[in-house]
Amino acid sequence: MSLYRNDVSKGNKPSLKSKCEKKSKDIVQKRKATKKKSKKPLTKKEKRHKSHEEVGKGGKSTQKSGEKEVLNESLQRKGRLQVRMKDLRKLLRSPKRKGKLLPKPPTKLEKKELTEKAEKERRRSQRRRQLLSGDHRGLRALSKLQCKKTISEVEISDNSNV
Repeated sequence: MSLYRNDVSKGNKPSLKSKCEKKSKDIVQKRKATKKKSKKPLTKKEKRHKSHEEVGKGGKSTQKSGEKEVLNESLQRKGRLQVRMKDLRKLLRSPKRKGKLLPKPPTKLEKKELTEKAEKERRRSQRRRQLLSGDHRGLRALSKLQCKKTISEVEISDNSNV
């Protein structure tokens, strides 16, 4: 026996009540089918992909930041990244300091010291090269210095023996 008062199998037309019940059942089934499933946590890759999409969709401020990133990348490729004070403050405040701070340019005194050190090192290495290559001028100068040292050592030892 059917639940409906006027059954279609008997040849009667379905009543308005049965039509409404069928429609309501259909609606409930559709809702269940279209109901969103429970959200799973996104993986890192999905999050990254989603964030890129959001940046592309975002308002003017997000689009500008995207343009700045592109500009910074092109400057980095050219080797001259310019960092604003605002960005430096952010880097200093950040707990992990993701970016690297640019080094301060050397002062005049530091430059002078660096050039003097470099000059001394250059002279030393040049002297070594002369000695290793067998350059006679360098050897003569070196041998003269050694002779003077040995002579002075002999004189000192003679004076101490007396």
